[in-house]
Amino acid sequence: MTAKEKAKELYKKYEFVYIPNYTSKFEVKECCLIVCDEMINYIDSKGNGYYTLSEELRNDYDFWLDVKAEIEKL
Repeated sequence: MTAKEKAKELYKKYEFVYIPNYTSKFEVKECCLIVCDEMINYIDSKGNGYYTLSEELRNDYDFWLDVKAEIEKL
């Protein structure tokens, strides 16, 4: 799955937050960004800085950064 696909999947999962005349799509994006930040922080906690992470975790870290960037574009 690409970062763009994951961003769209997350957005779709949190669309229930959007209630016309009550909330905005901004809140949907914020929920998705919180998920990304949580994943990034979790991966980061597995090492002592980016370069101490295994290659697999660095790839996951970079993936979630890309997902976050894609969500910000929505």
